[in-house]
Amino acid sequence: MKRINNLFIFSISLFIALLIFIWITTPKIHKEEAKLNEVVENVTTNEDVKNLKTKYPDIYGKIHFNSLPNINYPVVMTDNPKTYLYSDLDGKYNGMGVPFVYPKKEENSDFKVVYAHAFTSKKPYMFTDLYKYLDIDFYNKDPFFYIKTEHADKKYLIIGGFQIDTAKDKFYFHKDFFRNEDEKQRWYEEVKKRTPFKIDRQVDFENEVVTLVTCTTDTVGGSKRIVVIGENIN
Repeated sequence: MKRINNLFIFSISLFIALLIFIWITTPKIHKEEAKLNEVVENVTTNEDVKNLKTKYPDIYGKIHFNSLPNINYPVVMTDNPKTYLYSDLDGKYNGMGVPFVYPKKEENSDFKVVYAHAFTSKKPYMFTDLYKYLDIDFYNKDPFFYIKTEHADKKYLIIGGFQIDTAKDKFYFHKDFFRNEDEKQRWYEEVKKRTPFKIDRQVDFENEVVTLVTCTTDTVGGSKRIVVIGENIN
C-alpha cells in the first residue's frame, strides 16, 4: 500500500511539474513561432522568396497547407541536420527550430525530405498536425500542401502517410536517392502498404516527391515518427 501511495504521489508531482513547464515555456514558444511566421507573412511571390534568400541564404521556400493553417513556415536547406534543429534563421537558440530539407538538394531534384518538430502547448506547433492526414475523411477534404520557392509555386498531392517506430522498424522511409526505377517502385509499394487507407493513384516518378517527417507528441524525444509524402503535380 505504501508503494502504491508513493507511486501516486510521484505521478501527481510529475503531472504538476509538466503543467508548470508548459506554463513557463508557452510564452516563449509563442514568441518563437511569431518570429518564424513573421519571416514569411509577406511572402506571396517567387521574387519575395528570392529576396528573402539575400538575408537568409539557406532559405529554400515557404510551406503551407490550406487545411492546416498553423503550418505556414519558412523552409531551409542544410547539409547539417543539427543546424536548424534548435536554432532560428539567425543562428540563435530556438526550441522550435526551423523546418529543413536534409540533405541539401538542388531545387529540381526528384526526392527531398523535410524535417520539423511537433509539440503542443495550448495549440499545435510546427508539423504537429500532420497526423491528421492518416485519417481518410480528413485526407479526402483537401489532400494537398504547397511549397513556394524562388522559381516555382509547387502543389503536392499527398500519396501516402503513416506512423513508424524507427527503433523497431527499419523501413528507410526517408530515402532521397534511388539507383533505378525498380527501387523507387518498391519503396512506394511499401509506402502504400503502410498508409492506413487506399489512395487510388499511380505515382509518376518523373515528378518531384517530398517526404515530410515529424515526431509524435505522445513520447517526447522518442522514436516514433509521422510521415506524409507528396507528389508535385504542377
